[in-house]
Amino acid sequence: MAIKRFTVDLSAVTAFPTTAQCIFEFTPSEIQIVDLHATEAVDVSFDGTTIHYQLTPATLTAGVVLIQRALKVWLRRSSAVGSPSGVNVQVVGEN
Repeated sequence: MAIKRFTVDLSAVTAFPTTAQCIFEFTPSEIQIVDLHATEAVDVSFDGTTIHYQLTPATLTAGVVLIQRALKVWLRRSSAVGSPSGVNVQVVGEN
């Protein structure tokens, strides 16, 4: 079983970047994504354009476990307002 973990700071990221922040070297059978910030929501994309999930802190949707075979994950802050710090997201994939 292979496991790959990423922790991404999105404090200054308000648009999906050109290159995915999380690139797996294997095809994951499951991906877990958790927004670790207290107030900032985070958008998740598997193609760098479409918002597939929005993670909202302090709710049941602050994290998600997906049966997903995506090799790449793009992340951004949902709001471009303000300058929060420590907007960390943890992404874990395993096969």
